[in-house]
Formats: sequence, structure tokens, C-alpha cells
Amino acid sequence: MKAERLWNIRFVQLVLIEALFQFGAYMTNPVVSGYAVALGATIAVGGVLAGLSASMALVARPLTGWLADRLAKKSFLLIAAALFCASAFGCALSSSVAVIGLFRVMAGIAFAFRSAAVIALVSLSVPAERLGQAVGWTGIAQTVSCALGPAAGALVIGAAGYPASFAAAGVLFVIGFAVSLSFREPAGAAPAPRPAKPAAPRAAAPGRPASGPRAWLERFIYLPNVPVAVMAGLSIVPHGVAVTLLLTAGELRGIAGVSAYYAVYAIAALVSKPTAGRLTDRWGTRRVVAPALVVELAATVLLAGMASLPLVLLAAACMGVGQGSAYAAIQAQAVRDVPAHELGRASNTFYIGTDIGMGFGPMAAGAVLQSWGVGAMFLACGGLVLLALGILAALRPPNPTT
Repeated sequence: MKAERLWNIRFVQLVLIEALFQFGAYMTNPVVSGYAVALGATIAVGGVLAGLSASMALVARPLTGWLADRLAKKSFLLIAAALFCASAFGCALSSSVAVIGLFRVMAGIAFAFRSAAVIALVSLSVPAERLGQAVGWTGIAQTVSCALGPAAGALVIGAAGYPASFAAAGVLFVIGFAVSLSFREPAGAAPAPRPAKPAAPRAAAPGRPASGPRAWLERFIYLPNVPVAVMAGLSIVPHGVAVTLLLTAGELRGIAGVSAYYAVYAIAALVSKPTAGRLTDRWGTRRVVAPALVVELAATVLLAGMASLPLVLLAAACMGVGQGSAYAAIQAQAVRDVPAHELGRASNTFYIGTDIGMGFGPMAAGAVLQSWGVGAMFLACGGLVLLALGILAALRPPNPTT
């Protein structure tokens, strides 16, 4: 039976686990390329290493999606923590670029395991009517880590070198493993028993074959979440582009102090995510996501026409409120009313969309920036937000709270 309070012991543990995993990752992910270059690799090789973790997370998701509802979700937390520990300490102890690449692959697989478990367990650990609020608070761990993790990693590197930054992250992952070990699974977290031999094949629902490509795909993907994953992937692209290319865009426009964007974005997202989650519980997903995407669209227009630092900071506030709110609400919808035995695949499917958006969005945006400039790049991002709005309008809510 689920706890009646939002901040019960299980939820507190899950927020702490997410914070430890995310902070450790943000201490190391931004410095991998610099570490590789310091060891003698080219900048191009450093860039490949920097992208290995996200790429491997995407590649591993079909496997973790298949396993997600066959293994206990606590097992996923422990596997993720163990892989994170091995990756961080392995990078700290290695001086070979190739070996560090293998450990970064391990970190990507760890992320795939972690994302198939955390939000699924959150949905089982809090009251159903407060799920949106819970997801919003969980998302704060990522926002704070994004804002402070790279700075913490840089401080450690300045004081003791690159290996020390990975070792410090490893200590956080060890603590995360300990908290995961003490976590007690809520009802529904264990995998459903599978009959050895079904008595007779079930009849296929109208329009849905019992076997074939769709049945094979359903082993890895929670198909009802595909539109949700696409919407999340489209709406996260402007954030990914701002994270990777805004400083370059500011230089091209001759604007100083653009790095302040990230602090303003983090503050706005910190305030908006729990609020958006609470409003989603009261008003439904559609009524929160639609205006949030409109605010995000305004942010892309401001960035396309940015000519001064105040415009950049206004765009940061709009992006934090718009993208932060939309992400929290869509993520909650990805696990809302999903049967317990399918929560792992449902959560995993959601993250496939965001992996693609964060991974390939900045790549395409870089080509647009080089060919057509800053304005075209951010207007293209705005077009993707409009497409997400179109998907939201086309979705038929399964229940009145959607």
C-alpha cells in the first residue's frame, strides 16, 4: 500500500539517490574531453569521449527496457550504482584514453539502468494524486546538479587534478549504492510472476495482433508512451542547444556575460518544476504543458533575436519556466496510471525521446548555426516546440486528468 504522505522515507531516499547519481555525473561528464586532451588525445577524440556516455545510454535502453519489468527495480538501482562506481574509479586510476573510453561506455549503461528505475519507483512510493509534484521535486536534483556539478568538478581539478574529480564522483556513487542497498521496495516493484506455460493463447484485441513486429517491439518499448517520448524529445532540444552552443552564439553576436544564462535558467527551473508538478496533479497534464511550451517557444524567439545580455537573461527565465515545467509534467504523465508491471519500460521509453533530443539536437543545430547563423538555429528550435504542441493537441487523453 502506498504511503499517504509525499515526503515518506522511500521518496526521500529516491530523491537522495537521484541527487547523488546526477551530481557525480555532472562532476565528470563536462571534464572528460579535457582529461583526454591532457592525456595526449586530440580535441576530436576528446569530443567523442564526451559523447560516449549519452550515446551508450541510448543504445542500452532497448536491453534495459526488456529487463526493466523482469527484474526487481531495486536491482536496477544497485546495478546502476555499481556501474557508476566502477566507471568513476576506473577513469580516476587509468591513464589510457582507450580504457577511459570503455569506462565511459560503462557510465552510459549505468544511466540506462538508473532511468528505468528511479521514476518508476517514485510512482510506486507516493500517493497517485501527488505524482506530478513528486516528479517535479525529483527533477530538482538534475537541475541543481547541472548548475553546481561542473563547478564542483572544476574546483577539484584545480586543486588536485582530473583523477581527483573522478574519484570524488566515485565517492558520491558509493554513497548512492549504500542508500540504494537500504531502500525497501514498495508494493508492485517486484517483477510479476510469469507462467511457465500459458493454457491457451489469448485472443488479440481488435486491431492489435498477438504476435509479429508489434509484439516483438513491445518487449522493449512501452508503445503508449511513444507520443509522450517524442513530445519530450522535441521540447528538450532548445535546452540542449542552449547548454552546448549558447556561449558560441553569444560570441558571434558580440554579447558579453552570456554564461549568466545558466544561473538564471537553473533558478527559474528550480522554482517551476515542483509548481508544475503540483498544478499537473490538480489541473491535468494538458493544461500545464500547453502554456509551458508556449513560454518555451517565447524563449527560442528571444534567443533568435538576442542583441543584449538582458534579452539573454529574459530568455533564460522563460526557458527555465517553460521547458522545466513542460518536462516535469510530461515525465509524470509517462508513468501516470501505468500498470506496475510495465513501469520500467514506460519510464525507459520516456528517456529514449530525451536521449535523442539531447544527443542529436545539438549536432543538427551546430550545422544550422554554421550555415545560417544564430537566428536560424534558435528559430528551428522553436519549430520543434511548435511540433511538440501539435502532438499535444493531437493526443486523446485516456482520462479527464490527462
